[in-house]
Amino acid sequence: MSNPNEHIEEFLRYYFKLPSPPQYAVLLKGKWGVGKTWFLKKIMSQLDSSDNQKKRHLYVSLYGIASFEEIENEFFRQLHPVLSSKGMALAGKIGKGLLKTALKIDLNDDGKSDASVSSQVPDINLPDYLSNTEGLILVFDDLERASMDLENLLGYINYFVEHQGYKVVIIANEDELVNKEKTSDVSYKRIKEKLIGKTFEIQPRLESAISNFIHEIESDSTQELFNNNIGLIKDYYRRSAYWNLRHLRQALMDFSRLLESLSDEIKDKEGIVEQLLSTYLVLSFEIKSGEMLPADINNFNESYLAELMDRSNNKGMTEEVIDSPYRKVKEKYPAFDLFDMLLEKSIWIDIFDKGLIDKAKIEESLKSSRYFHSDNQPEWMQLWHFMYLKDDDFDNLLKSVTQKFQDKEYKEIEIIMHIAGLFLELSSASVLDITKAKILELAKSHIDKLVEEKISVSHRSDPFHDTSSKGLQYYSKDSNEFRELFEYISSMSEKQINDSLPQLGIDLLDDIKNRTDSFYKKISYTGSMNEYHRYPVLKYIRPKDFVKAIIENEPYKRRDIILAISSRYKSSGNIEILSPEIGWLQETVYLLLKQAERKEGKISNLQIKYFTNAYLVSSINILHEASLNPKQAANYCWIYSQNSVGIPQTAIYMKKLGMIFNLKC
Repeated sequence: MSNPNEHIEEFLRYYFKLPSPPQYAVLLKGKWGVGKTWFLKKIMSQLDSSDNQKKRHLYVSLYGIASFEEIENEFFRQLHPVLSSKGMALAGKIGKGLLKTALKIDLNDDGKSDASVSSQVPDINLPDYLSNTEGLILVFDDLERASMDLENLLGYINYFVEHQGYKVVIIANEDELVNKEKTSDVSYKRIKEKLIGKTFEIQPRLESAISNFIHEIESDSTQELFNNNIGLIKDYYRRSAYWNLRHLRQALMDFSRLLESLSDEIKDKEGIVEQLLSTYLVLSFEIKSGEMLPADINNFNESYLAELMDRSNNKGMTEEVIDSPYRKVKEKYPAFDLFDMLLEKSIWIDIFDKGLIDKAKIEESLKSSRYFHSDNQPEWMQLWHFMYLKDDDFDNLLKSVTQKFQDKEYKEIEIIMHIAGLFLELSSASVLDITKAKILELAKSHIDKLVEEKISVSHRSDPFHDTSSKGLQYYSKDSNEFRELFEYISSMSEKQINDSLPQLGIDLLDDIKNRTDSFYKKISYTGSMNEYHRYPVLKYIRPKDFVKAIIENEPYKRRDIILAISSRYKSSGNIEILSPEIGWLQETVYLLLKQAERKEGKISNLQIKYFTNAYLVSSINILHEASLNPKQAANYCWIYSQNSVGIPQTAIYMKKLGMIFNLKC
């Protein structure tokens, strides 16, 4: 393909070689990311290297620039990198004078060089090699992104062109400048007519750009992948219609990082990496352009179903469906397959929203894809990919999975959720002769059997947020039946956990006696929640037994145990849930101080009192203040006053020892 910018290159070479000042600037315009800066820098690098000459141009990006001084500081840095270095105190004294003398800046036409109307030039005699800037080309990039008044800025640039005879190239997204003109008093077109003699629009050189982007990647295998799929890359880039080469470069660089996380087993599977690349490009182009947010990926299913509903009702699509990110993506990229995105939607969101590459989740998700369909996938997972099954294969799999589901053979809660959602989907499509009510009944009875067999029905999935597991999305997750199933699972899981809490308390007491480190790890909040943080398990330990275990431990272990309890409340991400432990903690403190009193005159008295007062007393106040309902906190106190020494006695005793508490009981 011919170079669409060849005529621009030819003109710039002519412009740069003009023996006399041209008295006009050249504007290179184009959309953001089209490659304007890259295009000019390539020409300037060739210019700088020709005839063994020194640097022939000064470049400044005006992005965020708010004053002329910032521009001149950048010019000075490029002209004299040694003098402008941090270690050169000289630069602070003569920098401006050096620049003014070298560039002959005289904005007020008084015959004296100055960086601004108010500044003066120090009398400095510069060597010729520092002050000779003849033939220098000035490049002002990102004109539309400057924070300065546009009229003043263009007047400043015009000074170099008209009064000092410099050759100047301006790079800008002119559409943005014209839009600014519409909303302000600045007459960009009038100023442009005086300053700019030639305007060229840069066209993206896709082949050359892709070649350069690929060359920047270090991995030979990744380079080979991209080179083998240049046609695919160009096709998706053109379909995006954003013409932003910067976004393309970022997409290729980021995908190479994702590719590095894949095992050879995945990469060796024919076709999988190419499809992963195509899906990545679609999402990357749309998200980086601002047309959609990472979170919109979660709504693809809903948009698809809404579109089907509109069509089934024989009416035109609603405005909401037409404007949905999914609909726009589907229209641009017909090959994009909602049901074959390879990675769970939550993984895609993590990649684009957080830059998170979770190798384990990605591996699991890809191995659950159709590319591993024949590689010992369980039957239910093969059935999940029903869109790619032949009739006979589908019928055989459906019969087998249905029988196992009816016989309650599945032992994992997430598999049961997957099959239930899958069956609900197939029932809606009239390819499964089981009613939705019956599917829900079968799923619940399956869960009941797991509970009877003391198999955990706890799950990590939340249909309102986390919509997948086992590397696959849940079908029918938004249906009333699936939501009812999830609520049933949640209630049974909660019952299982509540039934297990007394045993958890016994296990913790055993840890105090034999495995202090284990106790610390279980109850101290470290950022990730477990069952010990989600439930007030400490209240299931008798305070008397707990204190006895502490007292009988080594002194340093006593400290670790008490620090663990303190950490539990100070760092907890869900402190309100732990508020029922307030009565347990008050009684524990009371009993510890009673033990200390019995050891009067011994070092253990000092140890117990110090750690109790320093860490546990403040924890009581934290728990009390965190209580959502103060009356509820008082009720906890009353309950424990009936079961043991009594909270009122505890509070009186603590006050006697000189400790003040913000307690309401």
